[in-house]
Amino acid sequence: MDKNIVDAFLRNRAELLPDDVWGQFIVPHFFSSLSIFKEKKAVKIEGGRGCGKTMLMRYLCHPSVFSANRASVPDQSLKFIGLYWKPDIRFCKLLTSAWLGDDADIVFSYYFALCVLGELEKSLLSISRASLESGVLDVRHTKIPVAAKRYLGNGVETFYDIREFVEEKLAEFELWVQNPSLSRPVMFNFKNVFKSLISAVSSSDPRLEGCFFRVFVDEFENLQDAQQVIINDYVKQPDDQYCINFSVRSHAISEFLTSTQEQLIEPHDYRTINIELELGRSDQGFDLLAAEVMLLRLQNEGYELSLGDFNKESLFDPGHIEARNTDAYKAAVLGRAKQIFPQLSVRDVANLSVSDKALKNRIVTTIRKALVKRGDEGVPVELFFDGVTPDVTVVSASILSRNSASTVVILEELQKTKNDETRGLSLFCKDGGWVENTLFGSLLYLYKGLPQKDCLLYAGFGRFCGLSKPNLRYFQELCHKTLLEANANGEMSDSSALVITSKTQASAAFAVSSKLLDEVERAGTSGKKLHSMIMRLGSIFESAQRRPSQSEPEINHFSINDSQRVALDSEVISLIKDGLMWSVLYETSDTKNKSDYDIMQNDYVPNPIFAPYFGISYRKKRKLSLSASEVNTLYVGSGEQFKALLKDYVDKWEEPTETEIGINYKLF
Repeated sequence: MDKNIVDAFLRNRAELLPDDVWGQFIVPHFFSSLSIFKEKKAVKIEGGRGCGKTMLMRYLCHPSVFSANRASVPDQSLKFIGLYWKPDIRFCKLLTSAWLGDDADIVFSYYFALCVLGELEKSLLSISRASLESGVLDVRHTKIPVAAKRYLGNGVETFYDIREFVEEKLAEFELWVQNPSLSRPVMFNFKNVFKSLISAVSSSDPRLEGCFFRVFVDEFENLQDAQQVIINDYVKQPDDQYCINFSVRSHAISEFLTSTQEQLIEPHDYRTINIELELGRSDQGFDLLAAEVMLLRLQNEGYELSLGDFNKESLFDPGHIEARNTDAYKAAVLGRAKQIFPQLSVRDVANLSVSDKALKNRIVTTIRKALVKRGDEGVPVELFFDGVTPDVTVVSASILSRNSASTVVILEELQKTKNDETRGLSLFCKDGGWVENTLFGSLLYLYKGLPQKDCLLYAGFGRFCGLSKPNLRYFQELCHKTLLEANANGEMSDSSALVITSKTQASAAFAVSSKLLDEVERAGTSGKKLHSMIMRLGSIFESAQRRPSQSEPEINHFSINDSQRVALDSEVISLIKDGLMWSVLYETSDTKNKSDYDIMQNDYVPNPIFAPYFGISYRKKRKLSLSASEVNTLYVGSGEQFKALLKDYVDKWEEPTETEIGINYKLF
């Protein structure tokens, strides 16, 4: 097998790709439901790190829309022309009043104008090279309007001359910014010159009549506050020929102020595309897009999919979304992805646990300890294995560790499971019974006591989606690491069929989880505190997972009673916001809490990608309701304060000796 496919997912950041992402960016299925780009209103593209904001903007801009890789570009594409600008943040930090005095705002506006004018010229070049339906369209020879020449100078006669003008003026400008003692360049505002130029473009050819330009500003949140205000002013004052759009990381900015202190208001001034929200609306929507990304990356590296339903060219054009939403297409694409990353069912994992020596010994030990604690040490452990299906065996170890049912009752229910007629009536196997509610958590408990074992509950295409949703970058990282390990293990050398074992997938999931958890330390200025918080929170959930009883299985998120939020430390409030902005946590509505006084309560869910590291569930099942004091301790408390908090939970959850095993004391 071609080992190039190992690198299929290596470039999973937009910054690693060329400006032209046609053939790389898959149009998400939610795209067809958006009416945003049919109107001339600003757009805010929002989402967490790695969700695809930059890729979406680049897809909408001229290098991709008029890509040389497109066999035919419809003339309709000329109606909306996208210009992309990612500010040089280091350079923008110099454009402040502390360095440039009262000129700072004018200077930033001029810098923005030069960059956008450069993109305007590049867009005309892209159009001239495009395979338009109606033939070649090159309007760069168009004369510059007299009004614009007042700003650009007599040396700029046609649009051909703009590139050289911009390059020269940017060099002059950057030298002056670094050395303000030099002669100050003559500067101009963005709006008037841009308006004049695009008016000339729209009248240069009938196919460009009525064209509308969208300027996309990437990483808006990294601009200085005063610079954000300038961009917001442009958003607030739209034009019939262009608008300013921007991307922003979720929770990064709470107020979008203008120079008049008015805020941008949705939908009056802009509309929002929240990529994470759109991708997270349904499991199948994310899974299908992830499968398409996976198969496209493999096919691009020469892997033969043998999948007639999969035509990669249809992935790049919104006109094919309807065909990609058919049941036949979904079944074929998802089925192929699941063949490559096969997934054992929870019951399959239970079957393996009773045949694996180490896991079976842990089951036996757990049952034996529970019987001794109950005073029933005379009950043979074999009763829980002989003639009993593995899922029931695994769960019985947890049920015995509880105080909710007597041993006699448990044995009676166990006996019912051995008969097909009574199995579905037993407390173990009935709908909503012990197996349904506990098996996943009970298996996680088994693996928690065997840290050298790769937990198979994190392996499989569906589980990779569960760990990464709604972040496609995380999904691709899981794929990349899995292929690397499979190649190292020799799983890809002897056969053209690409099928990765569950063990390799599970090992890769743990490795990716550990790596991304370490990266939290570099999440902005508060990274170290966020890393400490997630380690502490993970330790609490890990301690819950170490309970043999699993009476409340799969605890993996928390809420803060709204009535206590006023007691949160101000630094904690800021850190919660930072955690949401950097996707360390996700905030979701509490759909299960029915109390009138807590109806607006939100849940805080650690990014599921961290679950394999802590050995906890990635599924949003059960939560802890924390007081403000406990949350303060999690975020900013001393090591001793957190150690006391953790001990309180360990003691409450019983079996303190076992639950303390593996706790990371470096936190204290």
